[in-house]
Amino acid sequence: MALNISSRKQLFIDQRLVASSDGVALAANRPRFEGVVLEPGPDGDWDDRVVGPYGQVMEDGGIYRMWMGCHGQDSPHYKLGYAESTDGVNWVKPELGLHEFGGSRPNNICCRDWGYVFKDPKAPEEEQYRLLVQARHYSDVDILDGAKGGFHILTSSNGLDWKWTGRRVFPFQADTLNQVDYDERVGRYVAYVRTWPQGFLRGRELPYGRAVGRIEIDDPLDAWPYEELDEPFLTRTDSPGGIPTVSREVPTVLEYPGYADAGNWVDLYKPAIMQYPGAEDAYFAFPSLNCFNPDSEIRNHSTLNIGMAVSRDGDNWDWPSLDPYIPPADQGSGRSKSLYMLYGGIHVGDEIYQYHAGSDGEHGLGIPTVERIFRISQRVDGFVSADFDASGGRLNIPEMSAVGDALYLNIDAGRGIGHVAILDETGQTIDGFGLEDCDDIRVDSVSQMVTWCGRSPGTILNGRVSFQFEMRDKAMFAF
Repeated sequence: MALNISSRKQLFIDQRLVASSDGVALAANRPRFEGVVLEPGPDGDWDDRVVGPYGQVMEDGGIYRMWMGCHGQDSPHYKLGYAESTDGVNWVKPELGLHEFGGSRPNNICCRDWGYVFKDPKAPEEEQYRLLVQARHYSDVDILDGAKGGFHILTSSNGLDWKWTGRRVFPFQADTLNQVDYDERVGRYVAYVRTWPQGFLRGRELPYGRAVGRIEIDDPLDAWPYEELDEPFLTRTDSPGGIPTVSREVPTVLEYPGYADAGNWVDLYKPAIMQYPGAEDAYFAFPSLNCFNPDSEIRNHSTLNIGMAVSRDGDNWDWPSLDPYIPPADQGSGRSKSLYMLYGGIHVGDEIYQYHAGSDGEHGLGIPTVERIFRISQRVDGFVSADFDASGGRLNIPEMSAVGDALYLNIDAGRGIGHVAILDETGQTIDGFGLEDCDDIRVDSVSQMVTWCGRSPGTILNGRVSFQFEMRDKAMFAF
């Protein structure tokens, strides 16, 4: 059966676009580190210790917006801070005047609780921004209270001034930045939450075994579906009235490969999943890889770097590489021990800007450390590439049902050269569009039009076709 790709951009994130190949390998690509974008505030400010690690970014109304959990030396409870930028590089913390701290309101606190902000395309304008929280410090809710604790959603007209609804949507405790968004591909809301599908894998005294679960939802303000268990899993309290932690009540969809095997000490600390814009069937996850220290006498002692997983549907995931997407830097760099990705990314020119929080402190030690937010940049579509050998390689794409009149490549030619052939549904080269007819491809471009003797294929692409790529010393990211 032909792949129905219409005119959508196709990314080389897995084997879906590979019918056969020789001298070609898919490779995960690390981003480029750019530097610090947000520092903690001056001594005495509400955020004079930690900026991050729980947060996200989005482009909204012509500006870039960031929400992040922050706290200070004398105020260790996270609150939700806000920053904005016009270029994604220089960020400011506006004085919102919404919440008092230290007897003063000129600060950038937008909510007394931290959580996940999403813009709901189905919500009325006065409630178009939603904030998923566990109500740690909002109203009188105790997050460990089985009767009141759990996931709650606040609403806002502007993403800054939040309205407490008091509506609990999920009666579980999941101590991380969980997320929910509207998924255009499935036409429903999808939430990703921390799960413990096998409980504590290494015994009750060591909290190891975190993964990510997925929930499809009709309305995020209504009760989220889950399967009731005879024996819910309690991680934070053993009292009969305590709130359970998510274990097998929802399907677990993302795990670190082999995390349950003896000798493996890496689990997933947060989801950080985004549906990639411009390609309907591309999802990326950037979870913190929580690397436990099994020899430590401290219960939750670990360091964290950032990995990358990919999916076509948000349900079935692959790992292009088990090497970190963002590895730790040298001690003293401010990002050597604990790294947490901010959710989302922003498209600026030919790049995707992403952001992560980092510190030189190890997780679980309880030692105060300074935490900052850093910027990284990735080539548009550049997370995974089909790399052609320096001596040459050939890649055949499966038959596709396409609509369009031109072929564009996101490609880095390096020192190499490339050609493309268009094949009909029988696998034969279409006359005039063979490898020998293709004009040389020698560029580094995120949108290079391919021509054959100076012309585009036109309506030839409106039907069932496939492509054959023959290239040398090139990296191809998308077409």
